[in-house]
Amino acid sequence: ALPLAVVPHGRDLALRPAPPPPSPAAAGRLVLAAWGHLHPLKGQDLILGAIARLPDPCRVRLHLAGADVEAKFSARLRELARGLDVLFHGPFVEAELSRHPAAGAHAMVSGTRALESWGLVVDEAVALRMPVVLPRSGALPDRLAEGALFYTPRDVDSLAAALRRLLEEEGLVARLRAALPPLAVVAPSRAAHVERVLSVYEQARTAGPPPPPPRPPGEQAALLAAEEEWDRALSRCPDEELGFS
Repeated sequence: ALPLAVVPHGRDLALRPAPPPPSPAAAGRLVLAAWGHLHPLKGQDLILGAIARLPDPCRVRLHLAGADVEAKFSARLRELARGLDVLFHGPFVEAELSRHPAAGAHAMVSGTRALESWGLVVDEAVALRMPVVLPRSGALPDRLAEGALFYTPRDVDSLAAALRRLLEEEGLVARLRAALPPLAVVAPSRAAHVERVLSVYEQARTAGPPPPPPRPPGEQAALLAAEEEWDRALSRCPDEELGFS
């Protein structure tokens, strides 16, 4: 088997975490944040559906940041948000997330239906030192084993159960925040990314090419016999047929 090396994307994130908010128990509510384009693949409707299924949805506030990209879906989100404590902030600038109202949330939640190959919002949440609630799919569980709660992908009830834990389990938010890995592990700088890529290249260069696979018994003799037969067949062909005249 070929040795594999997963090299994280290089991102020079200059985000600064906000002071940790009071616990959901002390604040009397759980504050969640989700950022990214408002799109069916990103599953903001699943988040709203999960909040609505909680015993007391009014104890949850959700900050939604992202541009409307599908008018019908955006209208559906606003209909689902009716009666819930949801703030639609519209488009945002990644570099300004530290100053965004979403930065003060207890946790970032993703409802993505996509089989995410990376998940840039995870980088940003870790930079903000914000626990995350993620579907157990794609690269997400491999990227962040600590500081996260996982739920069954596309399952509103499973997501609601995770949110209920954040709301009711004393100290869970603080424990998840403390367990978050350093940003340099999750999203190293571009310079660190280049160094790691060069290191992988150097390891491959030093190791050299892999040995050729073993040939089946008798293969060499069969190849030589085929070449000899080819030579004999050519020797029987007139020059005109071979293009020599």
